Order: sequence, then C-alpha cells, then structure tokens
Amino acid sequence: MIVVCEECGKRYRIDSRKITKDLVRTRCKECGNIIEITARPNRAERTESQTDALPRIAPQHVIKVSGSEAGSPTRRSRFSGIGFRLILLFLVFMVLLGGLTTVVYLKYVPSLMSEQIRLRANTLSRSFSAAVIQPLLLRNYLQVNQIAEYNVQQPGVAYIAVLNKRGIATAGVFGDMERFTPQFVHDIRSKGFPVKLIQRNPLPKGARQSNLDLTAGGQRIHDVAVPLGESGGVAHVGLFTADVQEAVRQALTPLWMILGVMAVLGTVVFFILARTIAGPIRQLTDAAKRIGLGHIDESIEVRGSGEIAELAGALEMMRLSVKSAIYRLRKR
Repeated sequence: MIVVCEECGKRYRIDSRKITKDLVRTRCKECGNIIEITARPNRAERTESQTDALPRIAPQHVIKVSGSEAGSPTRRSRFSGIGFRLILLFLVFMVLLGGLTTVVYLKYVPSLMSEQIRLRANTLSRSFSAAVIQPLLLRNYLQVNQIAEYNVQQPGVAYIAVLNKRGIATAGVFGDMERFTPQFVHDIRSKGFPVKLIQRNPLPKGARQSNLDLTAGGQRIHDVAVPLGESGGVAHVGLFTADVQEAVRQALTPLWMILGVMAVLGTVVFFILARTIAGPIRQLTDAAKRIGLGHIDESIEVRGSGEIAELAGALEMMRLSVKSAIYRLRKR
C-alpha cells in the first residue's frame, strides 16, 4: 500500500501485511508530520465510510449523456471505442485505395490491351507477308497455305488468310477451332473459309495496314490487313483478343495480391495498436470512476512513458489531492 503525508505530500510504499495493529503512527522523514496508518478495511466498509466522508454538494446542473441513464454507469460499446474507429478508418482508406486502383485500371488498362494486341498483330502480319510474297508471285498457292498453317499454330492466332488482287481467297486457315461456336465450325467445314469475314476490314488503296475489331463464332478478334507488295494481294491476320487481355490481367494479379496483403496486415497492426491504446485508457477511465465513487485509497500505477503515462500521473496527483482534502475536512 502507499501512504502519503498530508502535509508535504511525500509518498511511502508500505507492506500492508506488516501492519498488525488497527492504528500505527509514524513520522514523516521530510517534514516531521505524524502519519497515522490504519489497517485497510474491506471493500464494502471502505466504500461506505469514504462515501459518507465526502462533502454533500447540492446539484445545480444535470448533464445528460446519450447512451446512459442518470445514475447508471456508462455502457461501453465495442463499436464506439477508439480501436474500432482506427480499424474503420484504415478500412475506409483501403476501400478508397482500391477504388482509385480500379479507376486507373479501367482508364488505362483497356488502351494498354488494345495497344499490345495491335503491336502483336502487326508484327505477325508483317513477318507472314514477307514470307508469302515470293510464293504468291510464283502462284505457288500450296506453299502459301503451308506458310499460313505454320504461322496459325502460334498462340493466340485466330486465323490467317490471303486474298489475291481479285479478292479471291488463295489461303485461309483457322487456328484453334474448339474456341468457336459449333455452328460456326460447321459452316467453315461445309463452305470453306468465310471471305466475307475479312472483307469487313478492307485495305484502302495506298495504305500500309488496316486494323479492325470484329466478332466471329462467339470470339472477339482483332484483324490486321497488310499489302503483299507487287502481287497486289492482301494478307489478313486475326488474333484472339481474350488471350492478350488474360495476359495483362495476369500481370496485374500481383498488384491486387499486394493490396490484399496490405489490407490484412494493416488491419492486424491497427488492431494491435488500438488494443495498446484503448486498454490503458479504459483502465484509467475505471480508475477515475472509482475515485468519483470514493475509492481514493487505491493508487494508480504509472507504467511506460508518453501521453497515457502522463495522464495516469495526473489522475494519481488528483487522487492524492482529493484524499488530502478529505483528510483536512475530517480533522475540522
């Protein structure tokens, strides 16, 4: 137990188990004042005696606090503490960050996908046209089809077709036929390569290339048309846009994973931080309530450092001041 000199405020820590008498007197080493130490009564007796010793003050103003009734202790809600507010603030921040990331994704990623599709289609069409110009001039259509079949096996290629200067298809090969609808596959096998499909992307006279997004057999395809030099023909290369989009999504997956890990770790850190702050504040609140009920003999321990420790020290000084004032009132 802690004994305080009522005159100078000097504090002494005494083992209450060594007090065998009801009343023990000792002298303060600082000011020489006689300090009377009584055996600590039980909680019920201490509450009654200390409450009676407090001066009676007539109430002048009544302050109503929402969430608690007059005369009853304030009920704590798990959704109203500082810990809950910190975690809620962090979750709101993560939602805003996720929303901002989504806006950036929707604004820039589609154009990035289109650019990647266009670049890959242009590269493939240029390399294919360079390979078939000579066989086409020699009217070696078998070799043209063989080159088309070789290139169409590359990942993401929907079809490769060659039109001569009269607009007749001299080569037309599809890639993965299982990705198209059954009806579309049936029409191809029965009628051959659909020339009307690539005619939707005509190559203007004098143009170096022509790009068009179209739909065929339930698949979205990016078609690129390039000229075949002196032959007067046109080569068409179609790419599945879904493959490039999937590749871009896979590249962005680590970003979403990092955001998810940040959200989980941040929530845990804020939860621990909230408990570290809310716990001592809750204890100090209970101590202040006990002082208000007259339990002024229970000291407030000050641990650690910082603002919470300073608040605990201030409450302890308040308790000692209240105890000293009550003692002087008793002596009067």
